[in-house]
Amino acid sequence: MTIQEVYEKYAHLDHLLSDPQWLADGGLQQGVLFDLWQTVKLAAQPVVAADALHQALAEAVSAIYFDDNSDYSKVLWSVVHALGGDEAAALLESDPKAAYDKYGVRG
Repeated sequence: MTIQEVYEKYAHLDHLLSDPQWLADGGLQQGVLFDLWQTVKLAAQPVVAADALHQALAEAVSAIYFDDNSDYSKVLWSVVHALGGDEAAALLESDPKAAYDKYGVRG
């Protein structure tokens, strides 16, 4: 079982597993359970964040590719550079179509 699967299986119990008062009188086992659950929650977060970062990069690349012409162009370039790195920014600058195909919004 993966960490993500453990998180999904027990997420409905988060309010209890994250409550040190509820687990306080249980001794070592409950203390370990509390610590392990906090670790599982933290480890499961990047999976969600990665999807959100990919979506933000896709939206910024798409806006630039379709020549948004807005006042936000400089910021969009910053977003592409921050999320996609030098590779994404360089590709978007040299070959916008290839960058859109690689990073753009998928239907």
